[in-house]
Amino acid sequence: MQTCIGLTGSMSQWIRPGVYESGSRIDSLVEQLRECLHRDRRLDEERLDHYCGLLAVELVESTSGDQPEPSRAELVRELIETDFAHDWDLAKLAEAVYVSPNYLRQMFRDEFGEPVIHYLIRRRLDHARVLVEQTVQSLGEIAETCGFRDQ
Repeated sequence: MQTCIGLTGSMSQWIRPGVYESGSRIDSLVEQLRECLHRDRRLDEERLDHYCGLLAVELVESTSGDQPEPSRAELVRELIETDFAHDWDLAKLAEAVYVSPNYLRQMFRDEFGEPVIHYLIRRRLDHARVLVEQTVQSLGEIAETCGFRDQ
């Protein structure tokens, strides 16, 4: 069986372009997705996101080759770095890498020495500081640009 998967968005930067042998876990996920489509003829967005996320994680893990495999905490840090202005909270970040919020909280602190939310806020503040010093935008515009709900 051959399956073609294109990946964009979060986690796509961790996968080198190429053609890869699919492992049994990827084949199993693709087969589950096919069965679900055959049975329901449609997928709700939440279930489709779930399958796509699992496939993305499996692809990252199976294509890492000689490169060290990025941890889920590293993936979260990369999400924050690339889109810190997004309306992130602990639950949304955990969902993005398919772990529980409590697990992400502990894992991130163990790996980076600070809570994930502190890292997010610090990243936003660092960017806001640069904008205050280098632009003439109002504080409200800067706050919005950096992902804060208000100034």
